[in-house]
Amino acid sequence: MRLRRNGSAWTTARCTAMAFGLGLLSACSNDRKNETAKQPVRESRDTTTPPKRSETAQSTTTDADRKQNAEDSAARGAEQSSSVADASLTATLVDADKKSKENTATVQVTVSGIELVDPATVDGQPKKGEGHVHYRVDDGPVVATTATKLSFRSLPPGAHRISVGLAANDHSALGTPKSITVIAGGVGAKNEHEKGEETALGEKAMESSNEPMTPPKSEAQSSDGVPSIIVSMIDQSKNARAHAASVVVKASGVDLVDPDSVDEKAKVGEGHIHYQVDDGPIVATPVAKLSFHELTPGRHTINVQLVANDHTPLTAAQTLSVEVPGGAVGD
Repeated sequence: MRLRRNGSAWTTARCTAMAFGLGLLSACSNDRKNETAKQPVRESRDTTTPPKRSETAQSTTTDADRKQNAEDSAARGAEQSSSVADASLTATLVDADKKSKENTATVQVTVSGIELVDPATVDGQPKKGEGHVHYRVDDGPVVATTATKLSFRSLPPGAHRISVGLAANDHSALGTPKSITVIAGGVGAKNEHEKGEETALGEKAMESSNEPMTPPKSEAQSSDGVPSIIVSMIDQSKNARAHAASVVVKASGVDLVDPDSVDEKAKVGEGHIHYQVDDGPIVATPVAKLSFHELTPGRHTINVQLVANDHTPLTAAQTLSVEVPGGAVGD
C-alpha cells in the first residue's frame, strides 16, 4: 500500500519510524554508557583484590622466613655447642700443702680452645671461641675474670670447695666446672709453732684475719714514688640489677706482680691487690679488675687494698658498697 506524501497516514508513519529510530539510538547510547560505567568497577575490583597467586607467594615467603629463623637458631645452638666442645680447662692448686697451712688456696688454670676476653669489652655478647674464667669458693660470689691464677687468703679453718670453670661472654657455662677441695689450716699446722702451743696455725690466722686489711707496715714502702690506688665500680646500677659488681683499680707507684713469682719477698716498687667481698676470703691478684657475680640481694661491701709481695699494706683499704635489689636478675 502506498501512502500519500502529504497525507496524515504518511505523516504518522514517518513520525513512527523516526521515533523508533531515535529509540534505537537512545537504547544503544545507554548500553554504551552502561558498559563504560561498569568497566571501571571491574578494573577497580581487579586492582584492590590480590590474585590467589600473590597470596600464595606471600605465604611462601612467610614460611621461608620461619625456616630461615629456625636454621639461624639451630646454627647458633650448634656454634655454642661447638664452643663448649672446643674449649677446655684444667685447674690445679699451687703449693697446696704449704698454702693450706697459711689458710690460703692458690688456683692455677690452663685454658685451651678459647680466647680469654673481658666480657664487658664485648657488651656481654656471646661469640664462638671467646670466654673467661669463673672462680667460686663454697657458696660465695662468683669471681669473673680473665686471670688464670687467683689466690684466696684468710680461709676459715676446715674444708672448702673451689669451683673453677669457663664461661661465655654472657656468663653462661662452657662445659662442667672443675671442683677442688682444700683444707685450710692443714694437718701438721700446729707443729709449726713453739712446743706447748696448742693453737693451730689456721686458728691463729683467723684471729689476725678479723682485721684482714690492716696488717703491719711493709718494708716495701719508701718515700719515693708513694704507692696509691684509685678504686671505682663500672656500670654500678646496671650490674647491681644483674646481681653483680665490677671493680677496677688504677695503681701508681708500684708494678703489679704475682707474689708467688718472687717467693712473696717484699721489694720496693712491687705489689699486688687484695679484694674482699663482705667477710669472705681475700682474693689476691695482680689483676686490676675483678667482677663479682651472683651476689645475694641486699647491701654488700667490697674492700680493696694495694699490698706488697709479702701481703703487708702499701695503702689504706678503700671500701665500696653496692645495693643489690631483690627479685629476679635484671628486674
